[in-house]
Amino acid sequence: MSHGAPRVSILMPTRDQAAYLLDAVDSVIAQDFRDFELLVIDDGSTDASKDLVCSYEDPRIRYVWQSHAGVGAALNRGLTIARAAFVARLDADDVWLPHLLTRLVRVLEGNPSAAFVYARAAGMDASRRPTGDQRGHPPPPADSGYLGLLLGDCTCNIAMVIRRDCLVRVGGYDASLPSCEDWDVVLRLARDDEFVFVDEIVARYRSREGSLSGFQTPHFEAYNSARLAVVARHLSIQDAPSVNAGVAALARRNVAIEVTLRLWAVGRYREAAQSVRAVLASGAPRVAASGRLAWLLFRLIVVNRSVVVQGILARLARWRRSGDGEVGPRVYPAHRDIPNRSA
Repeated sequence: MSHGAPRVSILMPTRDQAAYLLDAVDSVIAQDFRDFELLVIDDGSTDASKDLVCSYEDPRIRYVWQSHAGVGAALNRGLTIARAAFVARLDADDVWLPHLLTRLVRVLEGNPSAAFVYARAAGMDASRRPTGDQRGHPPPPADSGYLGLLLGDCTCNIAMVIRRDCLVRVGGYDASLPSCEDWDVVLRLARDDEFVFVDEIVARYRSREGSLSGFQTPHFEAYNSARLAVVARHLSIQDAPSVNAGVAALARRNVAIEVTLRLWAVGRYREAAQSVRAVLASGAPRVAASGRLAWLLFRLIVVNRSVVVQGILARLARWRRSGDGEVGPRVYPAHRDIPNRSA
């Protein structure tokens, strides 16, 4: 371990997560990569979070308190005091697997032109039982990784390492967004820099009532608004790389589909039906849009309630990936470097 700046600064934003906080911190301490600092940024907690964090005698752990300002502001606060060249994030109700930093730091160091690297995370419930879900997927086929990311947030913020200088260069996180600040920042990074996807599970995320991004989150209206705002922003930036009409239509369709699913999940069926009109009016082919919406509704209603069906789909996914043999990290070039983009 170095005696100067650490190699990785870990940002852990938290607010009233005392029930899960020890799990998250312990998973950081258990990393086989040891040269890090952990910055726990408390966004105005009223529970025992401070006492829990300060109970650790590990000098690599620092507790920082701020008045409640939101997750984006908490991340930016951590970024201003981070000392390492690489930055990682772990939310206070999630956990890392022991090899996360070793694996992702090695990949990022091996790809000096990449701004960030991300991998997969497996879902678990509030009691840490596996749910069969995953986050973190390769971008869908498009002319560039940036356009693939614009079609939907396929990254996983807790299974990601970013170069701090790149993150600072794009202005850090947008503190005005109540959520989706991670999707917005990777889009800004991918416009001008390469990024890498590693097809491995390196973390576990907790699906629970009250989380910011779950389908039945009580914050779903703010979450939906943030996703719509991110897409609108990146489709309207005047100096952004060109985005063709087909990609723009698919991006709007995918966000409209997610809004529909979230309305359905919380029982607001009339509004969900109205939201379907936005899906069909997105400009994307209607047959494809209808088919995708039908499949995702089937997953929401049937698959997510059936452990048996979840297990079958998980085995099929593992079999499909194993048929491709060992898959190494996939590098996606910066969007500005892609020749002959369609206007």
